[in-house]
Amino acid sequence: MIALKYPPYPSPYWFRGEKDKTGVVTEVGTVYVEATKDNLLLVEGRLPPVGTTLFLTPDRFDIKAETEKDSRARREEQARQRLARQVEEQKQKAALDMKLMRQAQERNARLYLPVRWTSGFKSVISGLTVNSSGNGINRRTVIHVLLLEDIRDGRLVRNEGDFLCTAAGGSNGKLWVNPATHSDGEHGPYVCEITCKQCIKAALRWQDKSKAVSPECVP
Repeated sequence: MIALKYPPYPSPYWFRGEKDKTGVVTEVGTVYVEATKDNLLLVEGRLPPVGTTLFLTPDRFDIKAETEKDSRARREEQARQRLARQVEEQKQKAALDMKLMRQAQERNARLYLPVRWTSGFKSVISGLTVNSSGNGINRRTVIHVLLLEDIRDGRLVRNEGDFLCTAAGGSNGKLWVNPATHSDGEHGPYVCEITCKQCIKAALRWQDKSKAVSPECVP
């Protein structure tokens, strides 16, 4: 890398965000910048032959310079590194998505409800703000068993559209109930893991695996 000295009284040109600042190597060993009429002195490195155009990048203490070939190579390397990071991030996300999907499937399989059901949540205003995911869910949202059929078992009476833990006439508020499915991006949507402790507790009353109904993804 070539380093050049700032002129004694730097022009605002050097501090603007414009790209493609250039200069030309002169016969007297300086770099002439047509835009500012500056002759920049060499601080570090070795200048290429006279007449070579250099791409200039203002730095904190000096001005970095590089040939078109070096500039192109640097940009290509930066692009390669960005692509490598993106690929690695995608791999990590895919691995995490797969882990979450398998965890949800394994834990939901322990619930032996005898009727059709899916996962659901209660929308909250904080889950609809600009800084949220925009789907009505925030970090504290719990995922409930959302019934797709009526169920009657002793004193437990729930209708289609109720949470297992609470009837729609109770605190869940039917207008605010939404089905919750998730997708890992590769294997399609799946039913979210049930995290409501009361729903899980209520589901433990059914232990007959032969009558268990698998959860469904609801659009």
